[in-house]
Amino acid sequence: MNAWSGDSGGYIQTIVSLSDAAKYSGHVLRVRWTIATDSTTASTYWFLDDVSVVTDATLVDAFDLWSGGSEFGADDNGDGVPDGLAWALGADDKSPNATALLPVIDNESDATYFIFNYRRADVANNDPRTSFSVEYNTTLDAWIPVSHDGNNVIITPYDDSYASGVDRVEVKLKRSSFEANGRMFGRLKVSRTP
Repeated sequence: MNAWSGDSGGYIQTIVSLSDAAKYSGHVLRVRWTIATDSTTASTYWFLDDVSVVTDATLVDAFDLWSGGSEFGADDNGDGVPDGLAWALGADDKSPNATALLPVIDNESDATYFIFNYRRADVANNDPRTSFSVEYNTTLDAWIPVSHDGNNVIITPYDDSYASGVDRVEVKLKRSSFEANGRMFGRLKVSRTP
């Protein structure tokens, strides 16, 4: 392990790699700091700041950690919102009712665009196994994903708009490009690869 001696003259960034999965996987990790001095040292204290333990997503899955091992599509609290969706929308945990976190469609404030707003937790957005997609259709089948083109579809993320680590994503869909027979349906699809 690492050891230091003397006065550092300030804080020192130190990184200790625990990336050897065969050696560390499945074991409890204890991180400790001790100070040892001899009789010639007058100071018996030292300072630590900003200690982080960073994990590799292949070793610790963010959704599994949040859910306690629940299935992504399960609805453990019975609120009608799958646990995976609640996690992706930024719920603190799977216990509270997450219906207030669901996307909102604004059909009135803009004459040119339908406005679809949804929450996006950074932890889910940064998870390589999780994907977000806004989809539409004039019927409730054969959903069509939208992508930003700057005119017919404008997608704008607002960083930490709802809370620290929970963004607001605004999706504007041009009415003349998507509406047929006065009807248009939209949905947020959050999926996860195994």
